[in-house]
Amino acid sequence: MRINKILVSALVMALSFYSCDYLDVPPINIIQDDAIFNSESGITSYMTTLYYDLPIEDFRYTQQGFNVSGKGQGRLPNVSGEAMCSSSDDISTIGDGTWWGCWDYGKIRRVNYFLKNFPAYKSNFQNTVLADAWMGEAHFIRAYCYFAMVKRYGGVPILREPQEYVGDIESLKVPRDTEKACYDFIAEDLDEAFRLLPDNEEILGKGRATKYAALALKSRAMLYAGSIARYGTVDLNGLVGIDKALANDYFELAYKAVKELEKSKRFSLYRKNSDKEKNFAELFLAEDSPENIFCKYFQRNVNAHGWDVYFVPYQYRGNGFSSNMNPTLEFVEMFEHKDGTPANFAERAKDTYFDDPSELFQNMDARFGGSIIYPNAIFK
Repeated sequence: MRINKILVSALVMALSFYSCDYLDVPPINIIQDDAIFNSESGITSYMTTLYYDLPIEDFRYTQQGFNVSGKGQGRLPNVSGEAMCSSSDDISTIGDGTWWGCWDYGKIRRVNYFLKNFPAYKSNFQNTVLADAWMGEAHFIRAYCYFAMVKRYGGVPILREPQEYVGDIESLKVPRDTEKACYDFIAEDLDEAFRLLPDNEEILGKGRATKYAALALKSRAMLYAGSIARYGTVDLNGLVGIDKALANDYFELAYKAVKELEKSKRFSLYRKNSDKEKNFAELFLAEDSPENIFCKYFQRNVNAHGWDVYFVPYQYRGNGFSSNMNPTLEFVEMFEHKDGTPANFAERAKDTYFDDPSELFQNMDARFGGSIIYPNAIFK
């Protein structure tokens, strides 16, 4: 009897040790790095999140931030003075700045996590060009996110690696870097993106970054930096502003990026429609435009927006919505006549009677008709 008890006790102890190993498994509600970084489909899924995070001021951009769905889509002109929303509940300001969704280090962490961890898995992929391209995408996306922040807030904290909480909250409080340091960091990331990215969309897919997207973003960011240096002032020990002596250095970087783009001979002005008004409108909509360098695509039931629902002319309304955003007089009078004379719509309307309201808008620069739906205008 005593022997039986000893055997039972030994068996229980053996099972206990075995059970510890059996229970020591990854949680099933969290996708592990191996599952993501070891397969092309896993990385594609991860990249989809990073691209969705991009702070692009498009049809899904509102006072409440980026990638906002539902009522309120596309209200950016409302706070720029270009247009006014007809719904009183949508008339608002930028608030304390946090609404805009730019100061979001969750996005930065997701990119940094990929940059830190994916290199350990790169050797598992025979297609080294593709593996390098993924790294290039991450550098491009991080630069895009930092550019969105620095052009709004000046110098922001530069984080090159994902932070980890180890019980000390103070160690996570990173001070702001100078505005110059942020633009230099953006240039550094885009140079690395240019080195790693392919020169076409065939390798990564439609709507994803290429070498030329990196060049285009660098030219834009460096133009900002040069302009800030030339026309701004340095304040807060460089947290805001860049030394004027550096203006030409940044302009030179912008110029070189544009010249590199030009050398490719892949892009040109859109001239597919002889009607200049229609041509100007089409160049922003045509998927095959030779001007397209980097595009965000929309698709019904996949990545949609509500611009057309809210902004079509009243005659085209559906579901009760239309004419939600109306251009201001100040904005439309920024356009000129074909001969360069000012529009002066308000003054001319005071002194002249017209048989047709559209006569007031005749002989305008083609960009006016390509941008504004005016009374009695032809709308497709």
